[in-house]
Amino acid sequence: MDLKNLIKISFLSLIIGLSIPSQISAKEKSMSKQVVAIVDIKAKWYYFDFLLKNGFRNSIPEYEAAPGLLFKYYDFIHKDSQKEFGGIYLWKDIESAEKWYDDAWFDRIKEKRGSDPKLTIYQVEEIKTFVLDNFDYRIIEGDSIAAYFPQISESKIEIFLTKAPGILRSYILKKDQKNYAVVLFENKDSAEEFILNHNLIGAELYSTPVLLKN
Repeated sequence: MDLKNLIKISFLSLIIGLSIPSQISAKEKSMSKQVVAIVDIKAKWYYFDFLLKNGFRNSIPEYEAAPGLLFKYYDFIHKDSQKEFGGIYLWKDIESAEKWYDDAWFDRIKEKRGSDPKLTIYQVEEIKTFVLDNFDYRIIEGDSIAAYFPQISESKIEIFLTKAPGILRSYILKKDQKNYAVVLFENKDSAEEFILNHNLIGAELYSTPVLLKN
């Protein structure tokens, strides 16, 4: 299996903004050459939500030990009659990501899950992130939602990077003059309220029952 034919690498500018609750201190850091990876896998019919959550938790030690992995959202989404699951990953560099997603990884996923995983890696030249100090993401597990926003306008970018109720972390992706956003919300209500207040369309909401911060 040729890894180059399976991984689509997009060189882009990525800004990560983090909404900061007033009671929690924060600091801004500059980083370089980090990458965001998004994995989607078709779920078999018997992959019920609670089974996926148990599987996510059982895999935590494996991902805690993954060299270069900084953060992972375990996620799943229902699309019509099909369910997809996987994760959104933040890696410290492209080398760590490529080493993890090797040929053996693709073969293992296909053998275990019965279908090829879809993998997209975004390489980052420079990244700015707001970091919550001593924030325990486990307190929102089970309620948190990741929302994907396709092709947002330049005028709306700032709303994803400004302190707003319910927003915990925002990834702004830019490619070919188009903007995309992945936002972690505290719960579904806050996600839906944000979408309504800002007249955003086409958002996809992913359940994120397990979050891992290394």
